[in-house]
Amino acid sequence: MSIYGISSNSTFLADLLINQKRDFETKAAQLVSGKVAPTYGGLGEQRQVSLALKSELGRIDAYQRSGDMASIHLETMNETLERMEELRQEAVGAIDPNNYELTTDGKTTSQATTEIMLRETLSLLNTDVSGYFLYGGGDAKSSPVAGFDEIMNGDDASMGLKDVMQAFETAHLGPNGQGRLDTAVTTGAGTASVTLSELSTGDFGFKISGVSSTGGSITTNYTAAVGATPAQAQATLNGQPVAGETVTFKLALPDGSSREVTLTATEEADAGPSTFQIGTDADPNTALAQTAANLDSALKGALTNGAATDLKAAADQQAGAEFFGTYEGARDPAVPYLPDAAGENLVDASGQFYEWYQGERPSADTRGEKFALIDNQLKVEYGATANERGFAELLQGMAVFAAADFETGSVGADPDAVAGDYYSALAGRTDQSLSVPDNRQSGVQSIAVEMSIAYKTVETTSDRLDQKKLTYENMVGDIENVDKEKVATELLQIQTNLETSYAVTTRLLSLSLSNFI
Repeated sequence: MSIYGISSNSTFLADLLINQKRDFETKAAQLVSGKVAPTYGGLGEQRQVSLALKSELGRIDAYQRSGDMASIHLETMNETLERMEELRQEAVGAIDPNNYELTTDGKTTSQATTEIMLRETLSLLNTDVSGYFLYGGGDAKSSPVAGFDEIMNGDDASMGLKDVMQAFETAHLGPNGQGRLDTAVTTGAGTASVTLSELSTGDFGFKISGVSSTGGSITTNYTAAVGATPAQAQATLNGQPVAGETVTFKLALPDGSSREVTLTATEEADAGPSTFQIGTDADPNTALAQTAANLDSALKGALTNGAATDLKAAADQQAGAEFFGTYEGARDPAVPYLPDAAGENLVDASGQFYEWYQGERPSADTRGEKFALIDNQLKVEYGATANERGFAELLQGMAVFAAADFETGSVGADPDAVAGDYYSALAGRTDQSLSVPDNRQSGVQSIAVEMSIAYKTVETTSDRLDQKKLTYENMVGDIENVDKEKVATELLQIQTNLETSYAVTTRLLSLSLSNFI
């Protein structure tokens, strides 16, 4: 507020009134608006500081908008990932290898439960936020995962999971249902042999890894595969075995597991599937031939049962790995494979499988496909695709088990027992594939940890920006805003001065010589 000296000059008085009126109007405008000036020009030297602070506030707003959207995405992802991990654990608990109980629709109770969990998992992987699908890559605008029925059955042009499983089962079991193995009996004077041979050196079926025996009447010989010559194992009866002697054929399965077929000599007829009866003919050579034939028959039965249970389960797992193996490193080579027409070898099946994953396929860093810039030179990356290893293995484990046919067939002397053993074999493998050791994280948990770290970064940064924004806003307020109480006091003072000036000026201007006299 300006203070002026007293003068009798009328021009001075007029200027005084004009200045006081201008001050009054300025203070009145400040009182109404709360601002120092209506334009930046009225801020004087502080206008550059105010402009710089407001520019920084604009950047903070932009970062916070980006962070808010990322926070919504990440919070939703954390919720879905947590539920998927719960479903994995629930599936492990639900799949009981010892609970073979068919429902009216031909599925086991644990299989029906697993199907429900699989459907929910597929739904979670198709979660979207305002049209952005969280597990479809950087900019997914449509569901990245196919529906349950399409995955299971495919369409007219491509194979579903059930088709692929059937193809691998057929190839592994072979034309005789014995796991691409065959037996032959040879007899001679005082001796008889049973030879187990691989049909080929191809990629399918059991692989013979050894043979052994107990007792003194049975000798064994194993010949490993060499080049195109398949492996074989031979058990030779050099005389009649005594009850309790055994022959064990060792077989390798395609999943790296093994199976031993142990057959025990017995004098009883129909003593069980793992026994062979000692011949009873009066002629020693004929009796020995009978024993060899019984051993051969028991071996064939054991191979058929083993192929329809353990080998079939391993085939299903291999089919699932080919069908769902879209993540990096899942296949070697990277293309999907199927058995050839002869069931001998694997051939390139590119384009033949139904594409269960239909989202974007990042060329390198999946996380980097989706990011948010949340502060100066600070970004969080949270791109995700449903075909990542953690998700694909979870789907594979559930889907293969849900797709299997556990209904009683016609294999073996006890088809019900074979169906139950097949269920147990696949349930055990599924349980193992879905389980993780106590000191490790599941694939889904590993992804969840990454997303949790990203979410925490966003939240921490947002809190820091809130504090920074408040500080800048206070600084801008100090520059641009006024203290209304102080302005009101100054306005009253100016008003009093203005009224006094008007009164004094009026009296001075009204003075004359006659008034003086």
